[in-house]
Amino acid sequence: METADVVWMPRKAVVSWACARAAVVEAGPGAFSLPVPRRVLVNGEDRGLTDRVVAYVEGLEPGARNVVRLEPVDGSAPWEAVVETPPESVRLDIRDFGAAGDGRRDDTGSIQAAVARCAEGGTVEVPAGRYRVSSLWLKDGVSLHLAQGAELLAVYDREGRALLPPSQARTDGGAPYPLGTWEGAPGRGSPVPCPPPS
Repeated sequence: METADVVWMPRKAVVSWACARAAVVEAGPGAFSLPVPRRVLVNGEDRGLTDRVVAYVEGLEPGARNVVRLEPVDGSAPWEAVVETPPESVRLDIRDFGAAGDGRRDDTGSIQAAVARCAEGGTVEVPAGRYRVSSLWLKDGVSLHLAQGAELLAVYDREGRALLPPSQARTDGGAPYPLGTWEGAPGRGSPVPCPPPS
């Protein structure tokens, strides 16, 4: 007697985030209890193995329907999600704005210029390299994509940089207006800058 191959109906995976060229796909219920590696397939193309329940998938086609499938290597039922990627209005390479990516020069201004000029629905591409940056201000509707081999290296030099006080007196006599304590200030008194990591 011959045995037939088992064909599993895919379980529904969850798309927790997507942009024009990438998405985060989570295997659904039951995935947490099975520590089995999963093969990642995008539109039938093998993208390798993951041992994670959440998979970051890039290289998707903008403005298209992409099918992402997570197939456990043990042959159990796969998870599948359809990722409808939004169209991409523009793709800007930070090197076109003067970024060096050599790990020595501060590339903050070049990256910030690319983000500022990028239209809504666009992507700012950070190619492979080592980019020294201080604070970057991102904006809604613009994706910042770090290619494989791209690293953002924090610049810890505080000289010449703004330091927010924890609050500002209000002109209407109300309670002080909080500006934040993310700079390491304890919430009262003068700001305390964070030392660089050792």
